[in-house]
Amino acid sequence: MPTVKDVVARLAINPNTVLKAYRELEHEGLAAARPGVGTFVTRTLTDASLAAHGRLRQDLRRRLAKARLAGLDDESIEALFMTTFRAASQEDIAWAPSCAPGAWARSTAGAGRSCSPRSRSR
Repeated sequence: MPTVKDVVARLAINPNTVLKAYRELEHEGLAAARPGVGTFVTRTLTDASLAAHGRLRQDLRRRLAKARLAGLDDESIEALFMTTFRAASQEDIAWAPSCAPGAWARSTAGAGRSCSPRSRSR
């Protein structure tokens, strides 16, 4: 995986956000850090997670269609997405679920669990 420094430089987000994301990947068993060597992917997402991504992709497509109907061109849609994404990152929203590990994917796949992102209070 790219270094934290590379991710920060490319996406212009807070280094702590990247570190938290990498720790979450490690916690979920998807990545492993090797001191002095780097961080490596150890396994891929489960089928339930892939199903959840499909639903998220469909939702994004619907929202893109609404943006186009509102008169936004591709450049404006991308700018809107990136400013919203960066604002959320700057607000230090923890997109880690407020439920048991692995349940986030199951909840978004419609398994009946109620999980939601939690924001950290300062």
